Amino acid sequence: MADTLKVHFVKSTAEDGIVDLVPTGVSTTKTILSIVICNVGETTANDANFDIYIYGVGYEDGSSGNTNIRLYNNQSLPDKSTFIHDSKIVLKPADTFKFVQKDTPVANAIHITTSYLDQT
Repeated sequence: MADTLKVHFVKSTAEDGIVDLVPTGVSTTKTILSIVICNVGETTANDANFDIYIYGVGYEDGSSGNTNIRLYNNQSLPDKSTFIHDSKIVLKPADTFKFVQKDTPVANAIHITTSYLDQT
């Protein structure tokens, strides 16, 4: 198994506030090492709330069905603050890892850096 350390940078968008925290890939396992979320603020105060979740296909017991596992629900991110998650999270090959800004998104106000191991 080859491990490649990668970093993924993304900004929230004004359209829907939903972004992938890591690129999806059906043939690799990903181990998230850290997530840094920064509310850079704009010309006016822009407090934010967000969810982070894993959307997976199938359950661990082998039964079929889709599941949505929330890691953070309505987490507060005040204007000009930074949130850091530094515990490991393992994603199966078919999982997607999402960030959802809960309030009205402001274009490019939330910057997210995710470091992870891409494992083949």
